[in-house]
Amino acid sequence: AHAIPKLASIDPTTRDQLIEIISRLLGDRAPLVAGSAVLAYLRVCSDRVDLLHKNYRKLCQMLIDVDEWGQLRFLEVLTRYARTQFTAPKAGKLDFDHQLLLTACQPLLLSRNAAVVLKVVVTCQELGTDEDISKTIGPLMALASGDRRETKFVALEHVYRLACSSPHLVSPYLKNFTIFWAEPEQTALLKIKILTKLAVGSPGTAHQVNRELETISFWDKEKLATEAVRSLGEIATVPELTQTTLVKLMTLINDKRENVSGEAVVSIQKLIQINPERNEAVIKKLARLFIRETAGTSNAKCSILWLVGEYANLIPKVAPDVLRVAAKAFIKEVDEVKMHTLTLAAKMSVQKEIPEQVALASTYVFNLARYDQSYDLRDRARFLKNLIFGQSELSKFAKDILTAEKPFPKKIESDERFRCGTMSSSLGIEARMYSALPDYALEASPSSLRELPKPIKTVQAKTTSSKKTSKSVSSSESESESESESESEDISGPDDESQSESESDSCSESESSKSEEELSEESAFVNTAITNAANDLAADKFSGSIKTNQLK
Repeated sequence: AHAIPKLASIDPTTRDQLIEIISRLLGDRAPLVAGSAVLAYLRVCSDRVDLLHKNYRKLCQMLIDVDEWGQLRFLEVLTRYARTQFTAPKAGKLDFDHQLLLTACQPLLLSRNAAVVLKVVVTCQELGTDEDISKTIGPLMALASGDRRETKFVALEHVYRLACSSPHLVSPYLKNFTIFWAEPEQTALLKIKILTKLAVGSPGTAHQVNRELETISFWDKEKLATEAVRSLGEIATVPELTQTTLVKLMTLINDKRENVSGEAVVSIQKLIQINPERNEAVIKKLARLFIRETAGTSNAKCSILWLVGEYANLIPKVAPDVLRVAAKAFIKEVDEVKMHTLTLAAKMSVQKEIPEQVALASTYVFNLARYDQSYDLRDRARFLKNLIFGQSELSKFAKDILTAEKPFPKKIESDERFRCGTMSSSLGIEARMYSALPDYALEASPSSLRELPKPIKTVQAKTTSSKKTSKSVSSSESESESESESESEDISGPDDESQSESESDSCSESESSKSEEELSEESAFVNTAITNAANDLAADKFSGSIKTNQLK
């Protein structure tokens, strides 16, 4: 079985012959053979589902007896088979064969091999209901709390997927995701993501998660603190938590670490979009940060410029100062900040009452952008200038175009491009030999395909050879009996004659009964009958010789 994939790669013309061998090996009842046969099937002919129909139930029953690495191959093959042959679970109802696979997987959650446990978790996620998935949470949390760093990270990735799809199943284990100072950075970042999903999906845990993230935001590990601030901004999108989280974010905009304060500004900018009229004071405070040039990162500057341009009518006295400071530092900024400064100048130019200083500052920004080194910036400046100051029909709608209401940004829930537990999922790119999971069948296949044919007992016809052998045996037995009787008549008396006659009668009766039974039995038992008759004949001769010696 191990040689089959190598032979198939060396000589592809032998594929049909190798498939026949694989078909016979899949029916083998030895666990070691079956594990290797499934591996050969997976590498040579994984598209031949017909080879698995008659072996499906046997493979499910054999799953517990196969070696650990063979169990991984079993689960992979059986999962793909179940996805193509059964329909999606509806109201917790599963097909008999569908449930058979899930039941056979449950004992493997106690395996010593972490890969087997994680594979069972993935199988239950891809095939089972919430009840089946809930049974895998305990073993999964045991791996996520283990000492091995690599195993812990992969287990946390599984937990993150579960937190995205079914946060109510993971929320009882909230304390398991407490972040420790000595933890690796990647593990800590993944725990922060899990806590964020639990706070959004299970609001009962939001206050506890907020306290945890607020503590992490003051750590001197800047990357963890920045991620914690970003998570606080995501949690704040929940209407019940917006105001409480916004207060915590406002305390972080004065942080000395530029990345942390910049991320706080970006998060606040997203929250203000929910209710800008209510947060007018927050917009003014952010604008003053920009005027004092304390908004460190480029992302923070871009967020403030966008807020001021979008809600300039709410802060008519502060917006011109922001444009003046931005125009003054236009040459020193990066392209993203220049682009937002140009957009701010365009939005200020379409207001109803434009002060002279605002018009001069806008013209100054447009002239700088016209000769900038960036092609994109020059194109944007040319487009906006013609839109605002041109004579085309489109210029009439310049204000509606620039000040139109913007939709609230939506964050992608989870990246489910790849199957959970694969290398592609961990790396974020499609790895070599990655195979996507097939969709559920629209209609389930009949269960008769997976039933083995019942064996039928057949009685073989009597052959001419068996008749001849039985006749020869009976004639030889009768001749030997007649010889023994004649000898006993010559030597023994009348008592002995009666005894020998009774013995011969009993022998003849037993032989006749034996011959009648042998004729009704199968021809396979003929040899046994012959040996039994020969043994009886030898015993009679031996007893007769003993009697003659005694008389003599």
